[in-house]
Amino acid sequence: MNKIEKKAQDFTVENLPFSDIESYLKLPTGKSYTEIKEQAEHLSIECSIPHEEALKYIFRANGFPSIENPADAIPQIIKFNFGINIKEFGLLKINGKLDGFCFIGSGRKWQYITYSLSTKKDLVKRLMRWLIGSQEQKTKTEKFLATVKKCINFIGHDFYSLPKNKNLDDVS
Repeated sequence: MNKIEKKAQDFTVENLPFSDIESYLKLPTGKSYTEIKEQAEHLSIECSIPHEEALKYIFRANGFPSIENPADAIPQIIKFNFGINIKEFGLLKINGKLDGFCFIGSGRKWQYITYSLSTKKDLVKRLMRWLIGSQEQKTKTEKFLATVKKCINFIGHDFYSLPKNKNLDDVS
């Protein structure tokens, strides 16, 4: 694995179709997207309702309560899992050959990771692990900061100082 420090002369980003990533997605309740699809199929048959309606109910019950159209849930699920949208990650092609993957990382800058001798399937798997791991780490940091803020609010604000015109809510 190598990070590309400078841009290659002829590189492109191949965005992934949803079908390549759906098996890696989870909803806020922890259920996988593939489980949700199966549940919708069963609900559709058992209740004699359209599949789209069944999906809508299941998305609502699993962390997306405002969903009106199941297609609208897809971008939200991707953002929930990776912290970025589907156009902000993909496979890296250099001179027409798959050579790694890339994504928008911290600071909203593209990050390029090269892997030699990898198949498309292997690159997708590595990219998904990378994005999920990054999002989990970000979530842990945010949860830790939120916990510290709650403790400070509970204990009191007399033991720390912040720059002028700043309050605890501004700390990130």
